[in-house]
Amino acid sequence: MRTFIEKNPQGNNAEEDKRIQADFGFPNSSRAHLLFEVLFPQDQYPLDIPAYRQTFLELVTDHPTQIGILQCVEKFCEGSMIKKAALILKAFYDNDILEEDVILDWYDSGVKSQEIRNEIAVFVNWLREAEEESEEE
Repeated sequence: MRTFIEKNPQGNNAEEDKRIQADFGFPNSSRAHLLFEVLFPQDQYPLDIPAYRQTFLELVTDHPTQIGILQCVEKFCEGSMIKKAALILKAFYDNDILEEDVILDWYDSGVKSQEIRNEIAVFVNWLREAEEESEEE
């Protein structure tokens, strides 16, 4: 995938990712891992999420794929990037790649790192408050 992107900077990343997935037969959540790890090498910040928005929108189409992205964010942010975790989640959320309910589900039962959980708590509380306000209207 990395070679494809390097050789075809304007290529259809989503189609290539789907082709690789079909060739190797891995699940959608792994497809998200492949894309994330190729586009965003470890310790490279800021992530240019808007530049790859369309690719993510084509590939991150279900709950398992969104969970895959969230797992990648958690892994990416461990260590030196921990203070960026909430900003990265918000960028994926603002670009309509991650849905609110998936983020909340993952926070409630999928986050493995207590440090990440603590770091994103303010963002998650903001999502919950926004959800409550919209339910009241």
